[in-house]
Amino acid sequence: MTGSAVSAGEDLAAVVRSVHRAYPSGLSIVTTLENGQPQGLAVSAFSSVSLDPPTVMVLVAYTSSNHNRFYTAETLCINLVSTDQVAVARRFATSGGDKFAGVDWHVGPHGAPILDDSIGHFEIAVQERILAHTHTMFIGRVLGAGFRQEATPLIYVRGRFFDGGNLAELEGEAK
Repeated sequence: MTGSAVSAGEDLAAVVRSVHRAYPSGLSIVTTLENGQPQGLAVSAFSSVSLDPPTVMVLVAYTSSNHNRFYTAETLCINLVSTDQVAVARRFATSGGDKFAGVDWHVGPHGAPILDDSIGHFEIAVQERILAHTHTMFIGRVLGAGFRQEATPLIYVRGRFFDGGNLAELEGEAK
C-alpha cells in the first residue's frame, strides 16, 4: 500500500479521520418536527439498506444538540442536498440558530419537514435506534420519497463542497 500507514506512536484516530475525509460522500440534511417546530442537521453518514422493503439508515452524533430530538422522533426525513443548497448545507452543519429561516420547506405527508430544493428525500418511520460508540444509527422504513430529476448532488470531500453534476466519466465504463 502506498501512502502513509499508522506506526507505533501515531494517532490512529487522526489517520482514520483523514481517510474518511478523503472519501467523497453526498451530504444529507435530516429533519423532524418537535412540538410543531422543524429541527434539522447536516450529516454525511447516510446509506440505503434495502430495496425490499425500502429501508435506509442515517447516523447522528451524540454530541449534536439535536440528537435527543431525533432519538425520540418516530418520523424523520432525509433530504439529499443539491448544488442549489450550498448555503443551506453550511447553515445546517453549524450548531445553533434558526436553520429553517429563509429555507423553502413543507411538511411531508408523513409529518417530517421536506426541503424543497433537495435532489431527493426519504420520509422514514424509525424502526431501530442502534447505539454505535459516538453515534446513533437510525434505521427506518421508507414511507415516501421524492426526486428532482434536474437537480445535481452536492458532494463533500476533504471538508469542501463540489458539484456532483460535473463528474468525469472514466473511459471504458459500461453504460
